[in-house]
Amino acid sequence: MEAMNALLCQIRSLGTGKTMAILTNMEPISQEEKHWILTHWLPRAVVQGQCRYAALVNPPEQIDWQGEVTTRFYTSLPPDYAIFTDETAAHKWLQEQIVIQSRY
Repeated sequence: MEAMNALLCQIRSLGTGKTMAILTNMEPISQEEKHWILTHWLPRAVVQGQCRYAALVNPPEQIDWQGEVTTRFYTSLPPDYAIFTDETAAHKWLQEQIVIQSRY
């Protein structure tokens, strides 16, 4: 959870509305951690960090983040996710995304 909070600080300070998470060899997370990310961290990242796009590099196959987020919020709220096998492709995709800032 500390790493996720540090990531949020970076998202906020950079102000790009984009993030890349390199999840190679990531340990499986617990249901409690997943719940915290989806119900506490992700809404904060969207509102406080204006996070609109996230590139996930080599996420564990057992976690379907887009499905989890869509199921949790019953909508297609940001951030939009894309999954990649290498950093170069993830970086290119993030550069192509245009973030439209919210006034709220």
